[in-house]
Amino acid sequence: MCKLFIASKKVGEDENLRKIINAQLPEFDKEKDGIGALVIGADRKIKTMRSMFDYEKVYDFVFDELDEAIFVAIHTRTGTSGVKDLLNVHFFNSGGYYFAHNGFVSDYFTKFKLGYNTGYSHGGSWKDPNDYSMDDLSLDNLLYAMDRCKKCSDKKACNKHEKELEELTSKKYSSKKAVSKEDKCDSLQFLENIPKPLTKEIVEAEVEKRSFSGMGLFVSEDTKDIKVIIKKKCYIIYEPETTEAVILTSYNPETKWNEYEIKTVLGIDALVSEKKQELKNKPLPIIEGVYTLAI
Repeated sequence: MCKLFIASKKVGEDENLRKIINAQLPEFDKEKDGIGALVIGADRKIKTMRSMFDYEKVYDFVFDELDEAIFVAIHTRTGTSGVKDLLNVHFFNSGGYYFAHNGFVSDYFTKFKLGYNTGYSHGGSWKDPNDYSMDDLSLDNLLYAMDRCKKCSDKKACNKHEKELEELTSKKYSSKKAVSKEDKCDSLQFLENIPKPLTKEIVEAEVEKRSFSGMGLFVSEDTKDIKVIIKKKCYIIYEPETTEAVILTSYNPETKWNEYEIKTVLGIDALVSEKKQELKNKPLPIIEGVYTLAI
């Protein structure tokens, strides 16, 4: 199941929010089919980053933007429909809206297809895992090479293979050739087919009509319309004494983290003390519905 984390905050440093996000990283890492992040800055402009493998790059992007952000969302994917590649890494953009989703849309559900960590067959073998060119490179061949590359891991491709994967998927889906319905995950199809501009009534009707479950986030390109769908057990963290941010999660969030006191001597960092911290209150379950956020 995917993970979706949303935080609305004020401009400025919020060290505890940074620590809370950092505490979620092991949960995000469990979903291995891609990561995306969306940030709204103080200027109300949207920045996004997506990657199939380089989760650290996306985390660094979020933390670099965090102090000047008023809204942050992170999504990690476990693919259950459509292809497992960059096409289906959230956040999607269509019809003036960005969208990310944890859950299922039964009306658009198609069985997932070949992906980087699914089983696959290969008709031949390379003498060397890197003995191929981009001219004859296919996804199957690239995955075969990555599977045998000592520098690639389950979570992160090596620099060479990530660049080739991004190039391959970008080339495949930026061409004029139409992408089939079977290629697209249910969440992407939901975004593309929902009538726009969105209203609460439209979203509620589509949720029922399409058998939507989970947690979904719509963000309009002008950032004036942000809607959250809750159709499963999700949680809200509201604890002003700890963080000014309001946090929504599609999963039961990690509420504990460690704080370290470090002293530098002769350029060497020494750990002086380690203290466990946690939220004073438990995250609260959210009542199901369609909500419009005011940020």
